Amino acid sequence: MLEKEDGEGNKSRDAFTRQLRHFDNQLSEFRQSYDSRSAEERKQLREWLEKVSNLQEEGYDWNMNIRVHTENDVLDDNGELIRWGDADLTPATMLQAIKAWDEGDNFTPSSVLP
Repeated sequence: MLEKEDGEGNKSRDAFTRQLRHFDNQLSEFRQSYDSRSAEERKQLREWLEKVSNLQEEGYDWNMNIRVHTENDVLDDNGELIRWGDADLTPATMLQAIKAWDEGDNFTPSSVLP
């Protein structure tokens, strides 16, 4: 029985690790997009996210994820784009990340864990 529990524990840890890695990759894609924006665009995004986050805090019974699509201008020998990414994050997570980055802090998956 102990071996079974250890195996299940390892599976749980592996799944958790994969989730953290995925979340970290999504944050990285979002940060790349955020950092590529002008100061005015970053300000507008932050203000919009604050409005959306306030709506959720007022008790509206809905959840929202925002998809951020990023592309690099890196091309392969055939002229094809070789790197792009999508991030699906909640407005609250995006806002927390932006606030940390604007203050010069890191925002990591462990920052949002209970």
